[in-house]
Amino acid sequence: MFKTFHERVFTIGEFAALYRNLTSFKKISPSRSFSIGILMLIYIFNKTLEGEKEVEVKSIIENMKNIDNKISEDLLKEIFERLIFENGFKGLSFQYYDYVEGIEKKIKYNFLDILPKRDISGIKTVVSLTKSGKDFMLKTLEVYKELQITMELLFLQEQFRKGTFINARNSAEKLKLVVSSELENIEKLIYEIRRAPWRVEFKKIEETYDFTLNQLQNEKQIFDRIFFLIDEYNLDTLSEEKAKNLNYIKKILLESREMHSRLLTKYQQITTEIMRAGEKNFWEHIINEINIEKKYLDKLFLYKELNPFSIYIFSSLKPKKSIAFNVFFNNSYEHNQKSSIILDENEVENIDEQKMIEEMQISFLKKLLKALKEVENKIYLSQIIEKPNKIILDTVLYMHQLKTINITREPLFKKALKDFNEIFEFKKIHIIPLEEEITIEDFTFTEYIFKKSR
Repeated sequence: MFKTFHERVFTIGEFAALYRNLTSFKKISPSRSFSIGILMLIYIFNKTLEGEKEVEVKSIIENMKNIDNKISEDLLKEIFERLIFENGFKGLSFQYYDYVEGIEKKIKYNFLDILPKRDISGIKTVVSLTKSGKDFMLKTLEVYKELQITMELLFLQEQFRKGTFINARNSAEKLKLVVSSELENIEKLIYEIRRAPWRVEFKKIEETYDFTLNQLQNEKQIFDRIFFLIDEYNLDTLSEEKAKNLNYIKKILLESREMHSRLLTKYQQITTEIMRAGEKNFWEHIINEINIEKKYLDKLFLYKELNPFSIYIFSSLKPKKSIAFNVFFNNSYEHNQKSSIILDENEVENIDEQKMIEEMQISFLKKLLKALKEVENKIYLSQIIEKPNKIILDTVLYMHQLKTINITREPLFKKALKDFNEIFEFKKIHIIPLEEEITIEDFTFTEYIFKKSR
């Protein structure tokens, strides 16, 4: 019972201290002063997400005046000060009784740091979120944890800019845990879309997809900037302890960046998985109720312009659910009835292109299967690829995302296996990327090992 007591009290105390300090004005109602205070924190938080470590107080006040022009500027400044000071002292306090030690205890929270800063225009007052302030804002925001990754990256970046990376060890380790957790979450989501799509909240994914994808791409750039800052340090000029610490942090960040790269790739894969789930459920629910040959309706899913989220309604349908679609059709169809359907030129070209891509993919997979059959254990990508092209390299990248492929279940491999009369002694292929890069003609790509197993 007492194991998480202090942690829970600490979290509850943050809200209580902030609410008490923001709602004790006589000139304004508690509801308005509290809301303005929270809006100020959100404004600072958003600016931090955009890469502004320090936010000018003047810009905060001006922004709040635009929101509520009935509150005087002096009162807005007082509300802002209540985010930082209590009774003239920095930090907001919260008292509670500790039943473990049997004494009264006080916690002090510092959400913001404030300091004067000089530039060409003179002296101005700026504020920045502390680690406690950042954590508090994340607790009150119902979004994916990618924002937490952004915040950790921005704080790490600032530590390296100031040369205080000696204290960044914990931040780097926390970042790795957060990225690892998000990668695990996205892998679970993809698995759920494949296994039981009707359980997935597709509407929520649709609403946040563009924002989250943009956030992940921004984080990739912040990773690059941090490594640029790290490379500027000369290890020979650092003390032994600092050099050792820097190498350790760099190692942790390299591992985090690799996982983050996989996270970005897998997040981009979501739309493809939704399309597949929608197409699969489309046929399971409709093919027996609309008596029209599948090959005609199949054209729908070949269009590149088709928004994957527009068919998530099919992905969301539960299996074995009867849907009477026939009421929408006036014409009766006989099963397997042959009819003349005319496709326009664009449809024909699109279908031909899709067919050509699939043929190239299957041809490459046949070559891979044949090569693996002839070797004892493994084979390198460079041994089987003579003339690379984007289609083949995209296929390899897709295989890399899956890591392990069951050749009897993966649709493209099943098609490739049809041309082999003999039985393969292996059923799985493991795809392992190497650090080495290969250049053939105009293509530079990562070397891979394809390893077979039962």
